[in-house]
Amino acid sequence: MRTVIFGILLLLVSSCSLYQDENKKENSIVVTNHSYANTDQVRSKHIRLNLQVDFRNHIISGVVRHEIEHLNKSGHFILDTKNLTILKVTRGEDNETEVDYEIGNSDSILGTPLIIDVDKKDKFINVYYKTSPDSEALGWLDSSQTMTKQPFLYTQGEAILTRSWIPVQDVPSNKITFEANIEVPGNLMALMGAENPTVKNDLGKYQFKMDQPIPTYLIALVVGDISYRKTGSNTGVYAETPWINEVSSELSDLPLMIEKAEKLCGKYVWGRYDVIVLPYSFPFGGMENPRLTFLNPTVIVGDKSLISVIAHELAHSWSGNLVTNHTWEDFWLNEGWTVYIEHRIMEMLHDREFSDMLSVIEWHEYMMEKEYYGEQHKDYLLSLKTDLKGKNPDDGMTSVPYVRGAFLFKTIEEKIGRVKFDAFIRKYFEDFRFRTVTTESFLNYIRKEIKNIDKLVKLDEWIYGTDIPADMYQAGTERMTEMEKLAVAISNAKYLKETFVTDGKKYLLKRNSFNTQEWLHLLRSMPRTTSPKILAYLDQLIDFNSWHNAEIQTEWFLLAIDANYKPAFPALKTFLGKVGRRKYLQPLYVKLTERPENRKMAKLIFEESKNVYHSVAVSTIEEILQE
Repeated sequence: MRTVIFGILLLLVSSCSLYQDENKKENSIVVTNHSYANTDQVRSKHIRLNLQVDFRNHIISGVVRHEIEHLNKSGHFILDTKNLTILKVTRGEDNETEVDYEIGNSDSILGTPLIIDVDKKDKFINVYYKTSPDSEALGWLDSSQTMTKQPFLYTQGEAILTRSWIPVQDVPSNKITFEANIEVPGNLMALMGAENPTVKNDLGKYQFKMDQPIPTYLIALVVGDISYRKTGSNTGVYAETPWINEVSSELSDLPLMIEKAEKLCGKYVWGRYDVIVLPYSFPFGGMENPRLTFLNPTVIVGDKSLISVIAHELAHSWSGNLVTNHTWEDFWLNEGWTVYIEHRIMEMLHDREFSDMLSVIEWHEYMMEKEYYGEQHKDYLLSLKTDLKGKNPDDGMTSVPYVRGAFLFKTIEEKIGRVKFDAFIRKYFEDFRFRTVTTESFLNYIRKEIKNIDKLVKLDEWIYGTDIPADMYQAGTERMTEMEKLAVAISNAKYLKETFVTDGKKYLLKRNSFNTQEWLHLLRSMPRTTSPKILAYLDQLIDFNSWHNAEIQTEWFLLAIDANYKPAFPALKTFLGKVGRRKYLQPLYVKLTERPENRKMAKLIFEESKNVYHSVAVSTIEEILQE
């Protein structure tokens, strides 16, 4: 997943008795890996969903049937739930009989344990339930928020939100297979991270099957007025009908990207690789649901300049989906590998300089967050192996596991050589195929496979430390250095016109003069003291406010807020009222809170816009505005 967030603190005991009433079953429950589930005793190995989607009431209802496996003696099967109404629980596959169960106390982050009485002969446990309209995983959009003027629904389960729409053992260490029957209004199509239809069913009844084991956070559902377009023998795109042509054109390189990824990581094992472009409220750049990547529409800009997001989500087909972090404290093993593979894919599509440009952009984001969390005294978020006891796993989803993790792998490649490291990569994904990995098991593995690795790379310093290791891979390009110099020259100029000369070199200040990554670095490199007068010149020449590129617009708006350049504020307000991607919302709202008059404006914009945002983004912004 592509995301950068600020942490939200919670009270949580990681491994201890939660409750004081000795007469209750829940007294013996321990929380492990942000879950109540007792997967070491009784685990769910396959689930069958039979669900109905009710757009009028914003509710999903039906039954989840768990096929269970008894590992150790236990009289209980414990599931994670959150804001669900449990109607009844039964045992059996054909002749069901009701069983006793207990609903434990609720925690604001973890939700509620569902403790079900079982005995050794039980093979199937069925939970009949319905969701709440406030389910955190469910993104309900009304007809005014979509292109087709039809309602829309998508789910977002990572990290621990699947429990808010399905009673499951919501922990990444337990992988399951699933099948589903989903009933929706007849004018809409349902899709899941599974085998999918390509045309609508007039009855609104859809069947799905995922026969490869996945963690529950990857169970995904989307419902809407959707069209499909094939882009290759095993690739295609879904989108709202009005822009299916634009989407399919932007993502036409999917087959080539798979080909490049397979050269590095080994065979793509998931069958199809399809992408659905969701409405603007989706809070992330993408989500790597197997066989159906969710993509934010901000990636579709008309020139393929942001398709590295697709390379990232595709890379998750190996790092995250095939080999999964065992706990959320090992999240860097999902994302660090994925960013590294993303950059390698983009290098194969372009060249090494382009890959290094991506590295420079992301390193800047990492350093900004490192400074922020240092000021907030949250050093526990600055290491790769995090300590999330007592905290929301979303707290750890900063740029640190993504960028610091990727730079660790870039450093290892540099020290041992690409040929040797590429062989290690393929063997790693094969050896841990469909398994989960802890930081410690990874360290044991790499030390066994690459002799004397600790003499070449300071692994413990990278993983458990917070400072920048001295042996770090240095990413840099002449083009990015040139952008840094140009940014300072522009800021210091008395006036600007389309032809700009500095140090004897002539530049045309036009949109197509630089690529997206160069523009980003130029804007980020401009001094925060740049005058409103210079921004006015730039605005007249480039018209950043109307540029259909959210990455560039965000950097422009941040610069405009710093300079208090008011002509950009109407476009900023429109942007914040349309785009729900947290990567953009977070820094903009933070920046707006720095001046009292802008903080007031930010609160007004949020009140007017929060119905557009997913709950994940809402909670982040609420925390920012409360600081």
